[in-house]
Amino acid sequence: MAFDPHPSVYLGRPCYHGLAQTPPCSSVVWTSERYSEAVVSSMAAALRRVLQAGGFERVVFFGYSGGGTVAVLLAPRFVETTHLITIAANLDIDAWADLHGYSRLVGSLNPARHPPLPARIRQRHYVGGQDRVVPKDVVVRGPIDPDTVVVIPSYDHTCCWETLWPAVLAEVDQAGSGR
Repeated sequence: MAFDPHPSVYLGRPCYHGLAQTPPCSSVVWTSERYSEAVVSSMAAALRRVLQAGGFERVVFFGYSGGGTVAVLLAPRFVETTHLITIAANLDIDAWADLHGYSRLVGSLNPARHPPLPARIRQRHYVGGQDRVVPKDVVVRGPIDPDTVVVIPSYDHTCCWETLWPAVLAEVDQAGSGR
């Protein structure tokens, strides 16, 4: 966000950012239900308030890792969405859990089970070629156009993504987001 001169909002999931002990938060909200309808609806309502208060007509979603998962679930809920950019996003939560031998996220929405994103949303999904946390096979199983996936061979799940941001922002600006 620091690289982007346009208005921006960091939208955090409910019960995160020091609010874990606030009712109705419980451990399931940040574990198995981290992508639940309740979580996504809450975030959509918060974003709707921000858009209305600011008079914004367009939204560009950026999401890294689980934030990318949430962005894919939120983007089609807003007719204002022009672009969706994800980095290392877990777009098939069942495949991701199975890959790592984790329990599946029962109670969460799995983007891979949703219809393809609307054609009006310009997409780009970045994946690290060395990412063992969320490899390309997990990303391409999401409701996305596989032609919008870009693999950066030397990147992993955490390394070096900040160096990509100026180019990502320039791409969105060139595409005419009207942000």
